[in-house]
Amino acid sequence: MAFSLLFQVIDDIKFSPSGEFLAAASHDNYIYVYRIDWDPAGGGAGQPKGMCREGEPPSIKLHTKCKGHSSYVTHIDWSADGSTIAFGAFPIGFGTQDIYMYRIGEGLGTPPFVNTAFNDYNPELSADGQSLLFVSDRNGSEDIFLLQADGFLNNMVFANSAFTDEQE
Repeated sequence: MAFSLLFQVIDDIKFSPSGEFLAAASHDNYIYVYRIDWDPAGGGAGQPKGMCREGEPPSIKLHTKCKGHSSYVTHIDWSADGSTIAFGAFPIGFGTQDIYMYRIGEGLGTPPFVNTAFNDYNPELSADGQSLLFVSDRNGSEDIFLLQADGFLNNMVFANSAFTDEQE
């Protein structure tokens, strides 16, 4: 499939879990969300999910664009139901990277979901949408933290310093 997104650097690109949407994070400070019709001509019943009929490209149309964060996006993750994107971007507030959440179709992102004086990045949503893993350097090294949906930040779940090059 070939189509022109922009004349900007694309930092991350991900399909939604259903394959209905494609999110592309660009250096112009937007996340472009495209709707993909894998069988634009119709009649492709029985085709594997994500497959077009032979010789036919999918139809790709801009659905929405996420805006409201102040800098380019470094990482995208979709919720399991495809309704929300979690992403890391450089700050509006404190620190050098923050984590944001964006509900598809709402037009604007929210204030930073995780906004500290530290680097917080590479968010990953749990399958049930109740937890968010992310990397942070708040302890002086890049460790993994778990944030519950209620906003409760658990202790770090993986300390980078716990492993050495000698371990496999």
